[in-house]
Amino acid sequence: MLQAEGDGGGMRFSEFYAIDRTDEDTWFDPDLSVDTALFAAPAKILHDHSERWTPTRLRLTGFFQRLIEAIASGDHGRATEFLRVSEPWQYRLGFSRATNLGISSEIRRGAFERLASTVKGDPSIEVGDFISSIKSVDVISDITCNLLSEDLIPYTQDICRSHNIPTMSVHVPHARWIPESETWEGGVRELPIDSAQGPIILIPRNFLLGREVPRGSFRESEFIPFLARVLEKKEIGQVTTSERISRSAIADITVATETAVWIVECEGPAPQTHRRLDEFISQIQRIKSEAEKGKYRDLRKKLALAIPRQLSSGHKRYLESHDISVWDGPWIAHQAALGGLSVEAARFLGGQGATGRNTEASRLSERLSTLPSGDGAEYQRLCQEIFEYLFTPPLNSPLRESRNETGVNRRDFIMPNYTQKDFWKYLREEYRAHYIVADPKNYTGKIGKEQVLQVANYLQKHGTGLFALIICRNGADKAALITRREQWILHDKMIIVLQDADLLQMLTNKTIANDPEEVIRQKIEDFRLSI
Repeated sequence: MLQAEGDGGGMRFSEFYAIDRTDEDTWFDPDLSVDTALFAAPAKILHDHSERWTPTRLRLTGFFQRLIEAIASGDHGRATEFLRVSEPWQYRLGFSRATNLGISSEIRRGAFERLASTVKGDPSIEVGDFISSIKSVDVISDITCNLLSEDLIPYTQDICRSHNIPTMSVHVPHARWIPESETWEGGVRELPIDSAQGPIILIPRNFLLGREVPRGSFRESEFIPFLARVLEKKEIGQVTTSERISRSAIADITVATETAVWIVECEGPAPQTHRRLDEFISQIQRIKSEAEKGKYRDLRKKLALAIPRQLSSGHKRYLESHDISVWDGPWIAHQAALGGLSVEAARFLGGQGATGRNTEASRLSERLSTLPSGDGAEYQRLCQEIFEYLFTPPLNSPLRESRNETGVNRRDFIMPNYTQKDFWKYLREEYRAHYIVADPKNYTGKIGKEQVLQVANYLQKHGTGLFALIICRNGADKAALITRREQWILHDKMIIVLQDADLLQMLTNKTIANDPEEVIRQKIEDFRLSI
């Protein structure tokens, strides 16, 4: 069943720079960790008649008039140059894509074909009518943001001066449109930066289309029809929602062609543990088995998991090894843009954090994936870096190799848990997780009973508390799982086993501004519900 996820957003610009906003601060206050699903709207800019934005209005109309001329003359190459813009992630708006390479060739080609059908060789078409014909608000927003950078960079600099915000010299791609040569030009500009040294460009709130919606504020009964509309726009087959396959099986969505049928199951929050992935595989394969007996028995069966968030590459590969495609947030956002459904998609997909610019998560994932088994010290050091990146704040920085008073029980690292809200507060109150004890084990095989007992000895009601994480490469054997169960039932000690796949999923969550602790939450739920 699809359930709503938490907001999961990060720090806003005003919080990062400790700004006390007044009524004069009419700029949009972006979340620095995730792209907010709002869109720069040319129509709103053209209807702002203040003197400051007169050059902006002229630049907008001039750009689109030239684009209309190029399309009307059938000059595909010239028109394509107008659309060859970069993903303007400096604004933290719209839907981020898998990379920051800008509008894909598929969207550019589709946009040109649709715009050509609108212009129909007539260069006198009104700019407003032409802009309205561009159905993808994400595409038009990307173009507009790139085009407005020449005006909005000085606007941002004025805001920084008024609030004494420091700036740095940073490179901005497509910082200026040159009408004479009809080309884009990048350059170095003075701008404020975020904690990852990424530049920030601010925009007036009244230039934006849409409203901020907490990510995940929807029900399954709403998400399935939306996804069905996205699939209908693709025109790949007959789309049916909540189709009864048999007396005991109902598919969330089916897409039938003459030779094949897609069976699509929607899940949310996304299954982020191997147990949940295995349960999903069993569920959808059971529906497939039922379909073999009914009206689809003569068609080839294709399976897909549809989720509004994003799975790690390892979890994707695991599903794909069972012949299950993954239609996640970035895939759905891309298809929604092609079908002109970006505004509607915003409610379900949120901003989908800017994965392309999160080099720290990529660096840590690469180190984890390439580190060989056996080197305990290096694995411990890496796990500590990953946990500090994921959870500090709200947790305090890790304390390494802490020993108790007797010097016998050593904890590889612990993270003090003083936070007063959300998941970590719940852990402290429910599982006495005053400190998060983490014990990395860089073993080639699975951990055993001895390793669980060793960690259990660390946990004391009047010491670190009763919650611990064992971090290992390949999970736990049967004896370890039995011992873990006994420690919980007999001594109230909650010991969660994480492996590399779990860490990689946490890092993926972090890049899209989803809660990395969602993995731990699901692990606890899986364990408690198995007893």
